[in-house]
Amino acid sequence: MLNPIPESEAPDEVKINYQKIKNALQLTSLPIFFSYLGSFPLYLNHVTTQITNNLSHPDFQRISEETSINLQSLIKSSLMKSDETKKWLQLYKNSPSFYYFQNDLRNIFLTNIKLAFIFMSLREALKGWAIAAKKLGSSKTESVNEGNKKTDSVDETSRFIFEGFSPSTDSVDETSEKTGSVVQWQHTSSNQLVIRENSTLEKDMLPEFLHLCKLDFLSVLKKDEFWVLRVGVEELILRNLSLFPELIFSPINLTLRLTFSNPDYPDLLYLIAEHFPTYAMQRMLFSGYMMEE
Repeated sequence: MLNPIPESEAPDEVKINYQKIKNALQLTSLPIFFSYLGSFPLYLNHVTTQITNNLSHPDFQRISEETSINLQSLIKSSLMKSDETKKWLQLYKNSPSFYYFQNDLRNIFLTNIKLAFIFMSLREALKGWAIAAKKLGSSKTESVNEGNKKTDSVDETSRFIFEGFSPSTDSVDETSEKTGSVVQWQHTSSNQLVIRENSTLEKDMLPEFLHLCKLDFLSVLKKDEFWVLRVGVEELILRNLSLFPELIFSPINLTLRLTFSNPDYPDLLYLIAEHFPTYAMQRMLFSGYMMEE
């Protein structure tokens, strides 16, 4: 099965492209999706240029921001929070920490919209996957099917959708932790949340909100209204792909040529055609789900 290549273990040519993607997204850590492309340096290099050219273009930024505005109200009206989460919001939504947290979420939501655009675009560029899969032979097809079972586990779902939303305590000094001083969460342009000092909200409150939203969202994923929303959002994103400043060109024949040297290339095809677009959409919807007007 295809495994991700973290930045710390990536060869130099892969690290260069990782850094380009981080710079274009204005992040300090690489979104997990791209680490799976590290085993295919030729393909990664090919798509990185196209991705970063779009991300750095003002028109792409405008499209993403307009989409974020349209989706916020759509998500809010379609996906209801549980009574327990609503009760939490009544108690704490007016706290300074929650205010900063919501500001951070707006940036994260916009980043996740960009990721959804990218991976939907890569999926559409890979048209011909179904036909190509039949030509790969039974052993390769079985490999892809086995990959489906493994990557669709609960752990993988949580990793792709929820990773990066839990606040990190790395910036809290030892004294603060020992004394239990109150803290405040801060976004670090890395799709991660870290701690600010001098907060009026106890430090276990926001993790509680994140936990409640995660439980809500996992429940929502099983409901018909989520899939109705998902189809509508996907149609909205697909309509906007033609407006990209630069066409993302990566058809199946070219992708095969750039990845065939690695025996795990069928897994990559599955990830691009099915796994990544699905989880990028769900991750984007989750970040929008936590936002309050």
